[in-house]
Amino acid sequence: MSCGCVLLFNGATSASQAFCVKMESNRRVCRPANWEGTCRDLPDHYLCSADSVASGVSSECADSSTGRWNQRKCSRKVRKNKCRKKRVAANCARSCGLCFG
Repeated sequence: MSCGCVLLFNGATSASQAFCVKMESNRRVCRPANWEGTCRDLPDHYLCSADSVASGVSSECADSSTGRWNQRKCSRKVRKNKCRKKRVAANCARSCGLCFG
C-alpha cells in the first residue's frame, strides 16, 4: 500500500491496512490507525486506507468546509505560503497538496 509515506512511526509497516498521515518538515509521516480504523486520537492527521488508495482519493483528505475555513480562505493561505502551519495544514489539506493522490 502506498500513501506516499516517507517515515513510518509507532509500529506502522508497509503492509499496514490504514495509516494516519501528516506532513512534518515537508515529509509525509505515517502512523498506524487506531483499533477503530480512524485517526481520531491523532490531531492534524488524515486517514489513508487501502480503499482510499484503490480509488485514488482519501475521503478524509479535503479542505474543511465548516466555520471560517472555506475554499477562498484556503486559497489565500496557499498563496501566502502558510501550509507549513499546523492549523492551515489540517483545514486546507487538499489545497496545500498534502493529499497522497
